[in-house]
Amino acid sequence: MRIIRSTYERCRRVKVILQTHMVMFEERDVFMSSENQRELRERLGVDTLVLPQVFADGQHLAVSILSGVRRNTHNVDQEIIV
Repeated sequence: MRIIRSTYERCRRVKVILQTHMVMFEERDVFMSSENQRELRERLGVDTLVLPQVFADGQHLAVSILSGVRRNTHNVDQEIIV
């Protein structure tokens, strides 16, 4: 559960930043939706996802910087806190 928790915390920090600046955003759950995973992989042109990802008007803006990576059963990369 610690792996999922770290991804949650990174995503939460991005949401707080956007909310602080009153930026409207749409959040998509790639953990629970294989369709969202597929769409994000296609948009990024990758097989393995690193979260969070931020887009504005269809343009890719950001990717999470990781200290370590581990693949879960959904093939979504998540940070390992060391």
